[in-house]
This record gives sequence, C-alpha cells and structure tokens, in this order.
Amino acid sequence: MTANFGKEKSSELFNTIKDGFKYNIQVLPDIVASSALLFGILFQSTPMAIFSAAIFTVGFLHKHIAEFVSQVVPNVMTSGDYRCSGQFPGVTYSHLMGLSANSQFGKPSGQKVPSYYTTLMGFIIGWIGSLPSIYEPEINASPTKKSATAGGLVCLGLLACLVIVHRTLSTNCEGFVAVLTGLLVGFAIGMMMVYGLANITDRRATNILGLPLLKNKTAEGKPIYVCERPATD
Repeated sequence: MTANFGKEKSSELFNTIKDGFKYNIQVLPDIVASSALLFGILFQSTPMAIFSAAIFTVGFLHKHIAEFVSQVVPNVMTSGDYRCSGQFPGVTYSHLMGLSANSQFGKPSGQKVPSYYTTLMGFIIGWIGSLPSIYEPEINASPTKKSATAGGLVCLGLLACLVIVHRTLSTNCEGFVAVLTGLLVGFAIGMMMVYGLANITDRRATNILGLPLLKNKTAEGKPIYVCERPATD
C-alpha cells in the first residue's frame, strides 16, 4: 500500500515536471525576453534591459521580417496548434499585433517562415554568441572566464539543437528547412544589432556579463602605466 502510494506520487511529480518543462520550451522566446527585462530592473543593469528591449523589438518586427523571407521560403508550418506560437497565452503585445493583422483576437501574429519562435531564438543565440568576440581581450585576460565562455558556447549549440528537435520532431510545427531558416535569419539580425550597438556605445551597452573593460591606451598616444600619486598629508 505504502509502496504503491509512493510510486503514484513519484509518477505525478515526474509528469508535473515534464509538463512544466515542455511548456517552458514552447514559450521559450517570451520567457527569455521577460527574464532579461526582470533582471535588468532588479539589478539595474542597462545592458540586460537593452537586450530585453532588442528581443521585444524583433518580436514587433517579426511580421514584416516573415513577409519578406516567406517570398523565398515556402510556408511549411503547421497552423492552428497552440504549441507552435512560441508566445505567452492571453493578451500580449504579439497577440495584439495579430489582432490588427488578422482581424482575430488572440491569433498568433505570424504563421509564415521564419516563425516567431525560431526568429527570436536565433536572435538570442546570435546576440549572446557574439559577445565572446566583442569582449575577447577581457575574456582572454582571465583563464576562468575563458573556460566558462567555451562552456557557454557549447550550451548555445545545445540550445540550437534543442530548438530544432522541438520544432521538427516534438511538436511537428515546422520542417527542418524552415527551422534552419528562422535560426539563421534571427542569428544574422542579432549579430548585426549587437555588433552595431557595441561599436556605437564603446561596448558598454552590450556588456551583460559585467566585465571590466580594457582599453588600448597606446592607440591614443597615452602611456599604458600611470605613476601613482604620492599620498598627501
């Protein structure tokens, strides 16, 4: 009796965790955007808030991106499945965008290629994956950060594989070509935006890792080392 009760509770717990994991994967783009915004507010991190704003901006522009790309890539998405939207349920900005575009409340704003899900996930991977190149001097200055960065890049690769498996096999929302197209389009947009923003702001607005920035003073004709001023009584 006790053994069966424990087995039943363990099964319920496993199913709850499994269902929660599946749901989080289904709305992963909105989770990342909302989490970045929350952390930006809690830790007063401007780079994190900018990262979140960039994701929301691409979400707003997704409809126009999809209209442009879908002229080349055919629509191979499975429509009508709630698991394919990649968006939070309820009244969200993306659903309001869909209301104006489709004249139907709550309908996802884009069933064209690239999808909302793969475009935003590609954008997130492109943005984060470009940071090691932008902050290469600071990362190379610390062996610990260098190894951690390598591990982070591996995790990004695994995340891309997870997106492909989820969209093609688990939910059957898109074909492989459509998923790859969305990831590549989002990756290109994310990489261009983060590099452009880093150049404009001298790498300060994209420093979500909070790295102390190194600057080459020799290029400005200034000495590398500065003598310490003697203490005054």
